[in-house]
Amino acid sequence: SCNYPIAKGDVEAAFLKGVEQDRELFCEVPPQGIPGVAPGSLLRLKKGVFGLCDAPRKWYDELVRVLKAKGFRQQRLDPCVFILDGEVGQPPAGGIGAHVDDLLCTGNPYFFGVMEEIGKQLGFGTWQFNDFVYCGRHIHRNTETGTIKLDMTHYVENLKYAPLSLVRRRTPE
Repeated sequence: SCNYPIAKGDVEAAFLKGVEQDRELFCEVPPQGIPGVAPGSLLRLKKGVFGLCDAPRKWYDELVRVLKAKGFRQQRLDPCVFILDGEVGQPPAGGIGAHVDDLLCTGNPYFFGVMEEIGKQLGFGTWQFNDFVYCGRHIHRNTETGTIKLDMTHYVENLKYAPLSLVRRRTPE
């Protein structure tokens, strides 16, 4: 059995860290202003921002580039999963499952050392180990037994009923 910790990492302002725009995009100064920028100025966007349809893809492309440069292999069956190989004849050092700007990871100390280097480059925010919520699922790893428990109770309890009229139910299209 493997005794690696599991962790959730967050990338702060991920869309601003994506590959540069390959088109010219402009925006107005936001209502609250930007220090040092005159009101009414027009700003040229160099990177993606939240709300642009291609911002998630540009961020993903940058994440893939950085991970591959550090030796990660992207998986064919799920291109959001990345494996860092260990030494020859040894199990993988660790793995990552990426969902937008959240990373679900497990690995040995070498793996987390590489992740620390990547974090300096991409600007990781908080890291949580062995007990956290990831994509609506509470994940808990018992450090004594190594067992992992997934729980969606909080998510399910907060679902809201959406009533549909009889006419709407009979015509789902």
